[in-house]
Amino acid sequence: MLVFGMLNSQREAIHRFQNGMFDLRRAKVDVELLDGEKVEVDAGVYVWNRDPGSLVAIEERAWRVEDAMESEWFQYIVKRAEGEEKLLLKEHVL
Repeated sequence: MLVFGMLNSQREAIHRFQNGMFDLRRAKVDVELLDGEKVEVDAGVYVWNRDPGSLVAIEERAWRVEDAMESEWFQYIVKRAEGEEKLLLKEHVL
């Protein structure tokens, strides 16, 4: 999943969540825009840093991004990030 337009507070929340099990690495990715144009962008990629044997094989569990985004887990992460964002905005206003 490639996400654009994130606030720093959102990036930091994701990094805190992913930290430990994943390493953040930089990568260049090709993106096809709605008009068909293809562009290369710099992206951050979280890479699993634990034993590969502890991952579930894709053959055993296929999933869709939409399913993950509708899950209780994802909604919890979004609410937590929004709460942190509100706190950060309050700090900047004061």
